[in-house]
Amino acid sequence: MKTQDKWIAAALVLLSSLLITFIASRIPIQWDVTSEGFYSLSKGSKNLLKSIEEPIQIDYYFSRSAEGLPSFYKNFGERVAVFLRQYERSAKGMIQLRIIDPKPDTKEEEAAIRAGVLKSPLPNGASFFLGLVATQADQEESIETVSFQRESFLEYDISQLISKVQQVDRPSLGIITPLAISEPEPQRNPMMRGQPMTRDWAFLAQLRERFEVRIIPTTSESIEPAVDLLMVIHPQNLPERLQYAIDQHVTGGKPLILALDPSSVTQKQTQNPQAVMMGLTPTSSNLTTLLDQWGISFDDKNIVGDLEFAARVSSGMGQAVLHPIWMQNRNLNRELPVVAPLGEVLLVEPGSFSFAEKDGLTFASLIETSAQSAALPLETLRFAQPQEILKNIRNQLAASEGRPLVLAGMLSGKFTSAFPEGRPAAPKTEDDKDATPPPEENPENQSPHKQEGESVVIVLGDTDFLNDGYSVERLNFFGSEMLRPINDNLSLILNLAEFATGNQDLLSLRGRGSTTRPFTRVQEIELQAQSRYQDSLDTINQQLQDVQKQLRELQTQQNRDGLLVATPEVQQAIREFQEQEASAIASRREIRKKLREDIEALDRNLVFFNMALVPFVITVLGIRFFVRRNRSPR
Repeated sequence: MKTQDKWIAAALVLLSSLLITFIASRIPIQWDVTSEGFYSLSKGSKNLLKSIEEPIQIDYYFSRSAEGLPSFYKNFGERVAVFLRQYERSAKGMIQLRIIDPKPDTKEEEAAIRAGVLKSPLPNGASFFLGLVATQADQEESIETVSFQRESFLEYDISQLISKVQQVDRPSLGIITPLAISEPEPQRNPMMRGQPMTRDWAFLAQLRERFEVRIIPTTSESIEPAVDLLMVIHPQNLPERLQYAIDQHVTGGKPLILALDPSSVTQKQTQNPQAVMMGLTPTSSNLTTLLDQWGISFDDKNIVGDLEFAARVSSGMGQAVLHPIWMQNRNLNRELPVVAPLGEVLLVEPGSFSFAEKDGLTFASLIETSAQSAALPLETLRFAQPQEILKNIRNQLAASEGRPLVLAGMLSGKFTSAFPEGRPAAPKTEDDKDATPPPEENPENQSPHKQEGESVVIVLGDTDFLNDGYSVERLNFFGSEMLRPINDNLSLILNLAEFATGNQDLLSLRGRGSTTRPFTRVQEIELQAQSRYQDSLDTINQQLQDVQKQLRELQTQQNRDGLLVATPEVQQAIREFQEQEASAIASRREIRKKLREDIEALDRNLVFFNMALVPFVITVLGIRFFVRRNRSPR
């Protein structure tokens, strides 16, 4: 073959490779080989993308060229970019992705700051951006920083961003509760007169910033169709028609957050103390008609106590004691994005839930106790002190093995109405037997009865966690009042509300594994080796400690007696102890070496495979190809 022909052939091979790469990048086929499917979108996200009506522009601000940016962040940023391209590809033109490197003193940097993307400092004095901004028409939403700690929830965060940017109006939130969640505000100026002002509980004030809040009286018999999310807090003796309205809200495909309580401390504080102590005034709540239909059971006769999460409370004598029915709970479902980022929630005298399997419904726990927990009857706690409660729980755990109890959960799927016959008839009295039914009784004025529908119901076994006294601290800052959260109670209710009012496809999203993988094989080898040699190592360590102790005692005795020259017997004893010490150290070194043998063998095999085996195989194949080519007739 001529030299010119060889160059032409080489150019054709290179051109073919480029064409193949270009064509392959345009083919909508990919293979995600990660164990958690990290680079694949779930069905919920794909459904969300199909529902986009107007194009959405996503600007990904990633300072990949920032000086001094650790490789850790670079790799993470590249993974986020790859994942965002999956959204762009699956949206089929409805998402336009721009990956922007906002260098210092540029228009891109100004745009990132203006959009609310966080500028994070680097140790060398430089800074970097790693955030997202979604824009649809005149709507804009952003994620100020894409955190590595939330990598397993990256899909949820991006999908939620896409869902939020499509919301033109604020969702409507209806609240039903007998609790005074708007309390009279103390007068700051004694000269001011007139109607007393009210101050919302912190959670309600925060919800008003995100939702159009409507307070629905507990005596009401209907719920407006415009209500997107319904929140029922501490329901007590609700009218049957209002229960039916709640039922129809759920079967109509709208979410419900239901907070119950076996013993509301907040309600006790507003009632006659003697009546409460005697049990004459009920402070529990339930909604059995609806819960039974949905397969949920709430234990309103027992209060849950937990030894592991028991909170420290003041005993009134200047000392803090553990109070197990006030729990600082950290056992949250880390697979669900709505509660995964939370650290600790304070629950006060909560109750527990159980779920019976129902066709079409799926139950997931949000908050559970530890295994060191038990349910205690209300009657036994009425006059009990914290130490007595601790003793009762220990006695129960000694009699039977403890198990985690569900304190909050989420039920999703197809709900069936608890009122198959439709809206209940209005209760009649002697005075209105012959009265004409009001216009709302006429069938033409009623909404059609919904027998079943897809929705989500979130249940909580405590209502006191919403009270300011157990969630925030109010501070005076230069004449203005500020709130300082003392736990994650406020974040919990806000997260639940935003989660429930988001696109229904978001409810199916779960956390996925991180791309950072531990060397599980090495961990297995370490555990196996440790189980084989740990006893021997412990024995050697104990012998070494005993020898060193005796040697120190002998040397101390010698110095205390003022012996400048040790007797031959003392010198011989010191030499023997030193030999035993050296022998024990050598034995320990050998055992530790054996502990590392299998791991080092694995390291050698990997090095051999990467450095020698693969090149060797390629060389053999090359030689074989060369020999066969030379043997073939020309």
